[in-house]
Amino acid sequence: MPEPINPIEPIILAVDTTAPQASYALYAGERELARRVTAADVPHSHAFFSEIESLLKQANLTMNELDALAAVTGPGSFTGLRVALAAVQGFAQTLHISAWGLNTLDAVALAAGVTGRVLVLLEAGRGECYAGLRDIQSDGSFTQPRADAVAPLETLLPEFFTEGLFVTGSAAMKLALPPDQRTENSPLAPVIAAYVARALQNGLTAERHPLQACYIRPPDAKLKPNA
Repeated sequence: MPEPINPIEPIILAVDTTAPQASYALYAGERELARRVTAADVPHSHAFFSEIESLLKQANLTMNELDALAAVTGPGSFTGLRVALAAVQGFAQTLHISAWGLNTLDAVALAAGVTGRVLVLLEAGRGECYAGLRDIQSDGSFTQPRADAVAPLETLLPEFFTEGLFVTGSAAMKLALPPDQRTENSPLAPVIAAYVARALQNGLTAERHPLQACYIRPPDAKLKPNA
């Protein structure tokens, strides 16, 4: 039997479909009720709604009992982002609850489980990486000291990396760092669910983290100027 939920604990459903392995999590406050991670070969569009149904069933909850929703907003799988963001926005409007968005670099930085400055390096394809710095506070909040970027790793390092900096993300292993100074990705849905729960308990609102797709790399297709 699931542990009883304290009525004052906000119930959060969070999803991440930016990676090949999607993750889903339900939290009551900062306590995990259930999580699911899909296989990498399962299309997000096929699994999304059935995974949420299974997650709720596992925790013996319904959608009407949710207090907030959250999603990782990219960069990442284009199709996965479209599916998740549209669904989460629709759920939030129907249920009249808040919808939170954290971008992939935010979530990966928080998932590292450390405090202080963190460098996030993610594979971006085309021989490039996404890079971003986050300053993680002891209460789990964070700030972003500079804009994120996408470029070849050798171009990014002089701008973003300093000696002793903790590095995390799918491209972190490209750096010859000791194990206690780096980590790879872990499921992100539980991370953002816990973050939103803390934020709600501290009186914050979703306005600080809008549910909007994040594309650090400029789009390939651009409008031509009028002749």
